[in-house]
Amino acid sequence: MPLPKTHLIIGILIVLLLKIFWLHDISWLTMIVIVIANVLIDFDHYIAACFATKRFLLLKNAYLYCINDDKTKVADLHLFHTVEFHLFVLIICFIFLFLSFPIFIIESSFAIIIGMIIHSLVDFINMAYHKESWRRYYSLIWWFIKR
Repeated sequence: MPLPKTHLIIGILIVLLLKIFWLHDISWLTMIVIVIANVLIDFDHYIAACFATKRFLLLKNAYLYCINDDKTKVADLHLFHTVEFHLFVLIICFIFLFLSFPIFIIESSFAIIIGMIIHSLVDFINMAYHKESWRRYYSLIWWFIKR
């Protein structure tokens, strides 16, 4: 799985390409939210490491746990990477839209889901390239069934 630095670089490149070729009037704030969401979605790796070790970890130790993960087994559940969590955030976006929240909240919420989708696509492409796509639970339902 790509490191946060890789997600940051790819996120910046994608939002710049979006600004140049498609969404010319996208605000800088929205672009920043997309990039931040693209990186912060990996916080679930920290949560999974804490659950796996049954203790709170320093970020460095959680990073080492994830890096030294056994590549021959299915990885821990990464909740923020699941289809259900993506749908949950998308539903919240539409609730904000239909309840006429301020435009910056609506734009920011949709920017979060865009950042999450970019992140998940980069992860999937990377895992497919390395023939590791079988290691990730893409659905909470699938995770519950397989447990």
